[in-house]
Amino acid sequence: MSEQKRVERTAVVMLGLNGVLALMKALAGYFGASLALMAEAVHSSVDILASSGVLLGVKISNKPPDSSHPYGHGKIESVIACSISLMLAYAGASLLKESLLALNGLREPPATVSLTTAGVCLLIKEGMYRYTARVARSSGSMALNADAWHHRTDVYITAGVFASILGAHAGFALLDPAASMLVASLILVTAYRICRMALDQLLDASVDPKTLHAAKKAVLATDGVSRVDFVAARRYGQYLYFDIEISVDSNLSVEEGHNVATSVKRNLHCLIPHINGVLIHVNPSNGERVDVDEAECIQRCQ
Repeated sequence: MSEQKRVERTAVVMLGLNGVLALMKALAGYFGASLALMAEAVHSSVDILASSGVLLGVKISNKPPDSSHPYGHGKIESVIACSISLMLAYAGASLLKESLLALNGLREPPATVSLTTAGVCLLIKEGMYRYTARVARSSGSMALNADAWHHRTDVYITAGVFASILGAHAGFALLDPAASMLVASLILVTAYRICRMALDQLLDASVDPKTLHAAKKAVLATDGVSRVDFVAARRYGQYLYFDIEISVDSNLSVEEGHNVATSVKRNLHCLIPHINGVLIHVNPSNGERVDVDEAECIQRCQ
C-alpha cells in the first residue's frame, strides 16, 4: 500500500473512532453527571472536525503540480493544521469558561458509568496515538503529525478526567470541574503548538539541523564536489525542497558540472526521504577539495 493510501486510511479510521468516542463520552457524561466527561465529549467533537480536515488536506496536498501551483499543493496541510488549531482554541476557551462557572456551585459526584467510560476511552486514545504517530513518521505528513500530537494530548487529558472522577467518588466533588479546567488548558496549549508548527511551514522555516547536516554530508560525499557553499531546505506538506550551492573545479565543462549536480541530486534522493525538488547552483573553484564545517557554511551564506 502506498504512503498516500496509508495516510488517507488512517485519517478515515481516526474519524470513525473519534465519532464513537464523542458519543460514548456525551452519553456517559450526561447520564453520569460528569462535567469533565462532558467537556471531553465536546473535545472529541472537535477531534471529528480535525480528522475530517486531515483527510481533506491529504487528498488536496497529493494533487500533482499544475500551471497555477508549480510546487504542488503540499502547503494546504499547513492551512488545515492552522484551522484545526483555531477550532481547538475556541473549544478550549469555551470549556474553561464553563468550568470556572461550575466551581461556584456544589455538585454530586459522577456516577460509576462515567468512571468506566473514561477508562475505556483512555485505552482507545492511546492506541489511536501510537498508530497515527507511526504512519505520520513514515509518511512525513504535517496534518497527520498534528493529529497524532492531538491524540497524545487527549491521552493525558482523559487520564486526568479518569483521576478526577475517581477522586470525586472519594468525596472530592470539586475535582470534576477542576479536571474540566485542566482539559481546557491543555486544549489551548495543544492549539498553540499545532498553530506554531503549521505557521513555520507556511513561512518556509528551515527543516531540523539533523536533516540539513545529513544533506551536507551527502553533497560532500559526491565525486566532483569541492565545497558546499550553501544548503537550505523547507517543507511543502510532507515533501522537502532543497536549495544548494556547490563549488566544482573551474576547468570542468558545463556538461561535466551538470553531471556533478545530477549526482548530488541522486545521492540526496537516496539518503533523505520525501524530497520533491532540489535546485543546485554550481560555482567555480580552484579544484581543491575543502571540507567546510557546517556552521562555517551556514555563516557564509547569511
